[in-house]
Amino acid sequence: MYDCELFDNYYDAIVSLGNSCATAENFKINGLANISSPFDWIVSNDTSQISKQFDTMFDSFFNLENQQLAENQDEEGHFVILDKGTNFISRHDIPKGDFVYPDTFKILNSKFTHKVESFYRRISFCNKILFVRRSKEVTNKEIIDLKQSLDQSFTDKEVHLLILKDSPNENIQRIKKDTWIVYSKFNYTGINPYVAWKGDYLAWGKIFFKIKTVSYLERLEKILTEKLNNRSVVIWGMQGDFHEIESVLQKNELEYYAYDKKLSITCENDHIFTEPIFLLDRKKFFVIVNTGNYYSEIFEDLLEYKFEMGTDCFFY
Repeated sequence: MYDCELFDNYYDAIVSLGNSCATAENFKINGLANISSPFDWIVSNDTSQISKQFDTMFDSFFNLENQQLAENQDEEGHFVILDKGTNFISRHDIPKGDFVYPDTFKILNSKFTHKVESFYRRISFCNKILFVRRSKEVTNKEIIDLKQSLDQSFTDKEVHLLILKDSPNENIQRIKKDTWIVYSKFNYTGINPYVAWKGDYLAWGKIFFKIKTVSYLERLEKILTEKLNNRSVVIWGMQGDFHEIESVLQKNELEYYAYDKKLSITCENDHIFTEPIFLLDRKKFFVIVNTGNYYSEIFEDLLEYKFEMGTDCFFY
């Protein structure tokens, strides 16, 4: 079962398109979570609205004027906020506390703006991408329209689309080139209500176990081989995955430095910058942005000094 060309590919990124948190959660369970999507932790039942977000670069995504408080708190104590323009629902982004209008909506809008920016920056370093969406109601036309929107949004990428549909019978259907529907029992049928949202462990795992990804370290190593051009490397951010990145640089016998706004002033080392002076010379330095979260100010600094994505710097 499931012998298909879908599983013959190695993907640089696996991206969740919803329709709920279950998709992103099962990425994590199966070791596929290598890039964060704006759709990871929201409810998004309307597939046509997913297409629209890519068509418009998310310009109507949880806008201030469209936000509405749907529930004061869910079972986990988070505010439930509806985007009236898209019918998307945020259930996990604003923790319990006092609801303050309009400040709470501004916080959510800022958070999603950050997520969208981060998504586009990180995906710019990927060549082959698999987008995955679970939807029981989606039509073949909506699937084809979604694939077209993705192709037009990422013209320099190889884009594949996988749709997961609940069905008692396992099957796989190729809709068009690089577009598939997998049918299986994805719904949870056990007795624990607290894990029902994750779906059936074995059904999700049977699909995701066969999907192959290229790690960010492998992508980084490839970029360094192709783009470094005898430059030194600066790792911007000394926490998170610093040790893994450092190991790749050492393995390839590359000269490297580090900079961290919070830590550099406390470190005394010839290879640790106390100020980001490396920004002054992109012909001498290639920058790896190692941040647990994406920081807009770092990207803005790199743009100001004419650093080009993929040529002079690498985000992950």
